[in-house]
Amino acid sequence: MEEKNKKLLGYLDKWMGLREQGITLTKYCRDRKAENIGVYGFGRLGRHLVWELENEGFTVPWIMDKRYDVISINNKKCRLLSPEEMGSIKDVDMIIVTALEEYYSIEAQICRHTNVEVISIEQILNLL
Repeated sequence: MEEKNKKLLGYLDKWMGLREQGITLTKYCRDRKAENIGVYGFGRLGRHLVWELENEGFTVPWIMDKRYDVISINNKKCRLLSPEEMGSIKDVDMIIVTALEEYYSIEAQICRHTNVEVISIEQILNLL
């Protein structure tokens, strides 16, 4: 757990460092002309990502999380989906995965159901 928290803190620090330079994660989405973004993972990174996307004018039609039965969202614009509902993911231009440890298995699972770009928040942070 210690290593996971270090990694999380490192990415949050990098994210805030970019924001201090006037660079938001939404730059990546804008550059790809993505307006509707699906988010996989609603932990710390996922919550901050949804906030940033919505405050920058993007639409987040759904959030998917394996803990769907124990979390709640206060956003009436978003649907909360379980991974079992993967077949119903539609109406997005891009999917951002915020689960740092499980990205590749999640990406493979998502790509069986859609052809839209699937990218991790880690990759976006490293590209900006």
